Amino acid sequence: VAGYTLHQKKRFPFGSVEITLSMHNDTVCDAMICGDFFGSAPTEELEQALCGKTLADIRQNAADLNVEHYVFGMSAADFSTLLEF
Repeated sequence: VAGYTLHQKKRFPFGSVEITLSMHNDTVCDAMICGDFFGSAPTEELEQALCGKTLADIRQNAADLNVEHYVFGMSAADFSTLLEF
């Protein structure tokens, strides 16, 4: 599989979150996360953590990403719903 882009936007009680993933051979090679939410850490850290991983790996290990630091109110399960393409 060559390169392709995945895009998802969802509204949650704490705000909307938009994710765009550039993929190559089912592996994330670039990520962008934005929206109208608050967090205590820059989303660039989370974006970098996603790079080099497959969607299956990210979904399986979502709890290890500590997404609540980047998006207040977001659980690992919420984040996984963003990865349902």
